[in-house]
Amino acid sequence: MVLGERGFFSTTEDYALSDNVETFPLHPADPRALEGLCRRLYDLALADGHEEVARVLTYAFGEAACPECEQPFSVVGQVVASFS
Repeated sequence: MVLGERGFFSTTEDYALSDNVETFPLHPADPRALEGLCRRLYDLALADGHEEVARVLTYAFGEAACPECEQPFSVVGQVVASFS
């Protein structure tokens, strides 16, 4: 998953090595629907004047589709699972 200057997407390839990779857009969470820690981080970013960080967090707390099977998944859930 990519969250940054080149956009917000998932891919199965190493996008850094080529500009010609198939990408799948990440879908941001609705900020009004955020709860718990997600809501707290989002609100803290805004309160501290970091609107871009808050915007990126909506993608981190949003959803994506698997590039291989197209099944939706939670972006943050996948990040957490990769550290387990």
